Amino acid sequence: LLSDVGRPADAATALEALAEANPKWPGRADAMVRAAVLLDSLGRPAEAAAAFEKFSEAYPADRRAADAQYNAAVIRRDARDAAGAARTFLAFATRFPRDPRVGEANAARLVALRAAGDTANIGAELARLCVRPPEAMAATCADRAGAAAFAAGMARWDAYAALRLEIKSRAQLTRAGVDAASAPKLQAFRAITRSFTQAIASGAPPWVAAGRFQTGLAQWYYGLFLRDVVLPADLTDAQRTGAQQGSAQQAQQYFDLAVKTWTALVDKAAADKFDNDWVARARAALRGEGVPAREKAP
Repeated sequence: LLSDVGRPADAATALEALAEANPKWPGRADAMVRAAVLLDSLGRPAEAAAAFEKFSEAYPADRRAADAQYNAAVIRRDARDAAGAARTFLAFATRFPRDPRVGEANAARLVALRAAGDTANIGAELARLCVRPPEAMAATCADRAGAAAFAAGMARWDAYAALRLEIKSRAQLTRAGVDAASAPKLQAFRAITRSFTQAIASGAPPWVAAGRFQTGLAQWYYGLFLRDVVLPADLTDAQRTGAQQGSAQQAQQYFDLAVKTWTALVDKAAADKFDNDWVARARAALRGEGVPAREKAP
């Protein structure tokens, strides 16, 4: 009656008092829901969220329980109570794991954690959710996987780029000797490209492009490694020329492979109509810009 005569705040207070004083009353659940709705309509988000959550906890088997818990989380989010929203979205996902909104709730919880500045829990939460990511989390988890794989590759980059091919004696100037001297670089090349391949496999567009560009650059640097071989000082002119020509031919294969990799990235970007810094770097590399020259300086 209070609500009907334009006194919704008093109505909400009366309904809450009625529910509190009569725990076994058959109409208690309806009264709690009605009080929560009235508080929400009055623009009292903290009280409304608490009322919806209290009903949901008191009547978990009620068909409205999941909606009430979700409403509490949304109200807190909209009221910029980031910490409260994160906690309430987690409670919803935990209490109602089969609800179709669980994926959305988990994604919203991460947003709320970031808004609250709770960086300590974001990483752990992502690790938990991305084991079997729900549809709503697929893009976030793909981006996380791509970023981690790319970072793992780049963590090895400086050490990889610094390795040089040196043949220390005439006796080492054999196929077996060259293979042994090249082994550390080849091992590093395979490890680094595995990481970039994992970044590509994430499917997250920025990391697909980053992984492809950097794979091409790793191929280019392997070509430089072969091209810039350091040979023994006591070789004859003919031996030195032959060794340098052999290295240059092998290097050319890796330069060509890098060009193919970058071209594929640029072509895919054009076909799929996307662009980013990695695609721009690939275009520049194909023009010979931003990468060491293919030809060795005289």
